[in-house]
Amino acid sequence: MSLRYVLRAVWTGLAAAAFAVLICWFVLLGLASAGGDAGMIAGFLGTGPGGLAVAVAAATGAPVEWAGGRLNPILLLLDGSPLALIALGPALSAARLGLAVRRRAASFAVAAATGYAAALAAFVALAGALPADPLFRVHAPAGWVALTALAWSAVALLATRATRATRGVAVTVAPGGWPARTRRMATATALLLVAAGFTAARPAVAGPGDGRVRPFAGGMTAAPVGYHRPGVAAALEQARAERGGVALVSNDPWRGTPSMVGMSSPFGGDARAWLKQHAGLFGMADPGAQLRPLREQRDPTGERHLWFEQHIDGIPVLGSRVGLHLDRTGRTVEFVTNGAEPALAVPTTKATVADSAALATARLALPGGRLAEPVRLALLPADADPGRASPTVLAWQVWLADPAAGVSNVYFVDATGGRLVYALPRASEAKHRSIRDANKLTELPILPKRVEGQGPSDVADVNDAYDRLGQVYDYYSNVHSRDSYNGTGGDLNAVVRVRQKKDEKWVNAAFVPGDIDTMIYGEDMVVLDVTAHELTHGVTFSTADLWYMYQSGALNESFSDIFGEAVENYVRKSNDWLMGAEIPGIGAIRSMAFPEIFGDPDNYHKFKSGCGDWGGVHSNSGIQNKMFYLLSTKIGIEKAAKIAYRTLTTYLSPRARFTDSRVGFMESANKLYGKSSAEAKEAEAAWTAVGVDGVFEQPRQDCLCIADSSLSGGGLDGLDPQGPGVDAVLAAVLHVRDLFSTTRTPALRHYERVYALSGERAVELMGADPQLKKQTAHAVQTLEPMFRTVGTTAGDSTVITATQLGELRDLLTAYATADRAAGGGGLADRIETELASASFDELAGKTVNQALAFLDTRVG
Repeated sequence: MSLRYVLRAVWTGLAAAAFAVLICWFVLLGLASAGGDAGMIAGFLGTGPGGLAVAVAAATGAPVEWAGGRLNPILLLLDGSPLALIALGPALSAARLGLAVRRRAASFAVAAATGYAAALAAFVALAGALPADPLFRVHAPAGWVALTALAWSAVALLATRATRATRGVAVTVAPGGWPARTRRMATATALLLVAAGFTAARPAVAGPGDGRVRPFAGGMTAAPVGYHRPGVAAALEQARAERGGVALVSNDPWRGTPSMVGMSSPFGGDARAWLKQHAGLFGMADPGAQLRPLREQRDPTGERHLWFEQHIDGIPVLGSRVGLHLDRTGRTVEFVTNGAEPALAVPTTKATVADSAALATARLALPGGRLAEPVRLALLPADADPGRASPTVLAWQVWLADPAAGVSNVYFVDATGGRLVYALPRASEAKHRSIRDANKLTELPILPKRVEGQGPSDVADVNDAYDRLGQVYDYYSNVHSRDSYNGTGGDLNAVVRVRQKKDEKWVNAAFVPGDIDTMIYGEDMVVLDVTAHELTHGVTFSTADLWYMYQSGALNESFSDIFGEAVENYVRKSNDWLMGAEIPGIGAIRSMAFPEIFGDPDNYHKFKSGCGDWGGVHSNSGIQNKMFYLLSTKIGIEKAAKIAYRTLTTYLSPRARFTDSRVGFMESANKLYGKSSAEAKEAEAAWTAVGVDGVFEQPRQDCLCIADSSLSGGGLDGLDPQGPGVDAVLAAVLHVRDLFSTTRTPALRHYERVYALSGERAVELMGADPQLKKQTAHAVQTLEPMFRTVGTTAGDSTVITATQLGELRDLLTAYATADRAAGGGGLADRIETELASASFDELAGKTVNQALAFLDTRVG
């Protein structure tokens, strides 16, 4: 066999590989011009600098994973999707290869097939190595690519070399062809290779270059597997039997009780008697003894929903609610929402600290806040753990709101010790209308600029807010029969052109609930989907009241994104699946169709566990967002939105998780469209597609920042008795946390990322070194005046001292030393890099806000 012979065979394979890439690219471009859902995806993939990379990945014949999902030609073909045409690339190129070698010797065919596979592997390697749009880097092991390509070419070679007579034309095996036994063995091998290429092989990936999950700053608790409190398993079996052997269930693995249960249980009208009869579901002896009626709601269909709140000695347990969902007759319980704590350790229900003292402590964290509701007592439960009662803290619940700052938090002050122990955010970043104009000032105006029925104002933002709020109201009224965000005709109040600092735009919007219930907008932020998003936070607050942190917070954000798109579709008869695309100078901040474009997970297995942004509420919203997008492509956004609305307003409780929302969507689809309907099946399929299957559960997030951890236990020994108290320090830290949520300067964004990457290691090092813990406590105490004034008008006059900077530098150096001594080095390297880039020495003598502006230019 001559070298020329081999090179000619390899060239044949190379040409076929190039042909495959071109066919895949042309198919993507062709589909893009055809429109529809497939056209939108194809246009996104096939155009721009990443198009060729996607075509290379598709040409391998393996399923292609990218930022928005997975393109598996076989599954797409079964679904009848036009995107299945991407398989034409490898199929036609393999056929071309087979035709080119059909009359050649077997050695030539083998060399050509090898050249074909090697060429595709080389294309993939080149596409991954070349600098390109980071969204479309190709990641695929060369071995798997070659294996898949060999499988395609082997099938094509066997098909074209087989002896077959058709209409008088005989295609015969050329002299030197393969014996029948060899053909049979090769056929079986090729089929196995194809199966491996589509199932076992790692897919060719054209997706984000950085798929890393950010480290978690704090502890994580793995979900217990199969844990049930006594009596729960028998109660679930009873529920399954009553429902005909199949029951929708979402289990809370830490409490050991079901958080949601579908059933069909007779109801005689006495809720307490029913609760006691089914006590096993709640893991209590007598649930009715602790559950007090909270509200009753009726659907337009006549179905009743009875909600209860857990109380101990008349004091509510925060976030602990139970819902009994009855059929139209009121004689059958069809579904149960269970957010109750099955076992609580309550040391006392008698307060020894006055509510006025608690209010004063809370005001340390938000000096400009006004009281949104009367101060009241609540029991704050710790996270449940199997086999033990959850410790509780009797706390004064102090809700403060500062609309000008876009901050609304509930602060919890220990009612027996006076310490600030917890903060729960209420504000979130979004038909009687009243619009006020702040006119670029930091003080909110009193007099409205335009009210219901008045003609247009001379301020464009005022008119835009008036119109957008009206459109959102009309959507909820006409589609869901809901009268305003609270369901009882609440006024639609808004303030536009708000600033937090006189000389700087506030690039944000928020709905601030409480006694003010007001939408506030920065300049040019009055756009349709943002308005719908923010006002939906008011709907959530009035119904499920999803806690704005961790998984419940991510659901909270997601429902607002969902109805942002639903309102956009209602008003414009189409939607773009992008949140905030019309914000001037910024554009979209999230994508529901392709969450990973913005670094957000599109699958529960990619959940980002971090303490920033209240446990990743904005980022992790991408999981349910992706599910809703997939569901909408199957049944339409109108139907999907009705399922989402019922889930949010009827079935979820404050501390709901993704698995709860999954069951809520499935039950809502059952009720709206029928248990065996296509809508019900697609709802389950959409959740499964994003990794929420009712079995897998992410570890629980347990967030404690470095300041929180250092100011507990032995860290208090390091405090200066003459310095700010512990409550003042924690209040300053909470202020900085609020800034991360409401102010997006380049420096703050940078340090939020740094903390996400470094916090876990820092907490670990501090926990192992009591001296480092004391040093950290003293440092955050020293820095309290600086923390307290960041981003406020007081920050214009508060000067950073060399002493403060020296203590901060010493602390960071101590962490770097501890990191290297413990066998690490990554944290130490990051600290040294940050110290060099920030030029800390130049900050001495600057005011706090001058320093922040300086850091914006150095590290942002």
